[in-house]
Parts: sequence; structure tokens; C-alpha cells
Amino acid sequence: MDFAYTAYTEDRKLVRGKVSANNEDAANELLAYGGYKVISLKSVVPLINKEKLLASFTRIKPAEIVMFSRQMALLLEAGTDIVASLDLLQEQIDNQTLRGIIAEVASDIRTGSSLSVALSKHPRAFSPMYYRAIAAGEQGGNLEVVLTQMAEHIGKGVATEKQIKGA
Repeated sequence: MDFAYTAYTEDRKLVRGKVSANNEDAANELLAYGGYKVISLKSVVPLINKEKLLASFTRIKPAEIVMFSRQMALLLEAGTDIVASLDLLQEQIDNQTLRGIIAEVASDIRTGSSLSVALSKHPRAFSPMYYRAIAAGEQGGNLEVVLTQMAEHIGKGVATEKQIKGA
């Protein structure tokens, strides 16, 4: 959550700015820790971002989930941690909607969520079968294998769909 503030610095200069925090108390603490004496603090209601609005209508193709799953599995097999893997993949994804979802998933994991729980918050991209399989992979310690299997499973569905459309 963002907050707009007006405060005095330690050398008594009046400053205005924005700070991000979970709640008003946390924002006050952050500003006080930075040496500011807060005069006013108000939550900022974000305006609708055109890019986010357009991205919400962009479809995520199963082939994109296949590619994401394969690349994620490869990065994890190479020893890259989950958040770093997500950050790398986020930079490479062309689909704005999927890129935003991956950013949110990485953020959720940074705050202590598991990958499966973070993925479950995005049902437009990840089916219940997908995030439940990921949960099993997390518990069994074979997340890379499960990601590869999910890529294969979804990939077979994509191939079958292409065959049906081509017939």
C-alpha cells in the first residue's frame, strides 16, 4: 500500500513524498526510522493503470505455461533458487499478463509463501491440477521433475488441440 506523506527532516526542512508499507503504522515507523517527523500521512488510492487493464484481457496460452515450466525446471536443476529463477524468467516473457503474474508470484515467495500457494492465486494462468502438482513436488523434494512433467502434460494437450484444429 502506498502512502503520501508530509514531514520535517532532522534539519527542519519540509518534505513531501510517497512511501510503501503494509499499513499506516508501518509507514510511520519507516519514516521515523529515516529521521522524518511526520505531519500528515494518507493512503494513496492508485488510479487504473492502462497497461495493467489491457494486460488483464490478454490471454495466457498453454504453450506459454509449457515454456515457463520447462525453463523453470532447467533453472532449478542448475541450482538457481526459486525467486532468482522467477526473476530471470520474468525478464524473458513477452506476454505482459504472464510477466505480471510471475512478478507477483516472486513477490509472494519473498514474503514467505510457497510456490504452489503463490501460483494458486492466479487461476487464469495456473490450473488447480498444476499448482497441486507443484505442491506435491515441493513436499517430495522433486519440484524440477514435477515442472518437467507438467510441461509435457500441457504440451501434449497443445499438440492434440493443434491436430484437432488441423483436421
